[in-house]
Amino acid sequence: MSVSAALGMRGMIALLLLWGASKSTFAIGGLVLVRSGVMWRLLAAPRACALFLSAIRVPFYVSGKMVSTFALPSILR
Repeated sequence: MSVSAALGMRGMIALLLLWGASKSTFAIGGLVLVRSGVMWRLLAAPRACALFLSAIRVPFYVSGKMVSTFALPSILR
């Protein structure tokens, strides 16, 4: 995970915790852990598994964004 993406996800997790959306925070935290683990594997052998790992990372990234979007109605009440 790039530094800017990691900082953005940490900021989103901090805001969701601040606003009381703890279930979404744990879900996004889990997705971030999976993406970070995948990134370490990619850094170990970039050419061997780039396409496969890219196919895994993108859905987890999008899932994190969707979880945070679904948390908005509970925050806005």
